[in-house]
Amino acid sequence: MASTFDGIAIIEKDTVTEFIKEGPYLPGPTIKSLYKDSQGFVWYGAFSNLGGGVAVKRDDYIQKFSIENGLIHDNITSIVETEKEYNTCWIRSPYQGRRQ
Repeated sequence: MASTFDGIAIIEKDTVTEFIKEGPYLPGPTIKSLYKDSQGFVWYGAFSNLGGGVAVKRDDYIQKFSIENGLIHDNITSIVETEKEYNTCWIRSPYQGRRQ
């Protein structure tokens, strides 16, 4: 998978086999970060004025996060998993306060 400014590209053997522009698990149109954690969950971070936040997906499980339920901001630049703590991801935004 590759994140793009217009969705997600699914890549197999150096060829884009599918391009997903929208879906129930995409938090916004501009996917800035993708991360697959040690449990197999895929984390999608969006960076857009049209909507954003984070979505987590594995199989049929989908959960979304935004400023409405705890994120400091909806524009997300990176997602990483800690090595010391089991199944804990850090989410980075370039903003230090809530969007007005």
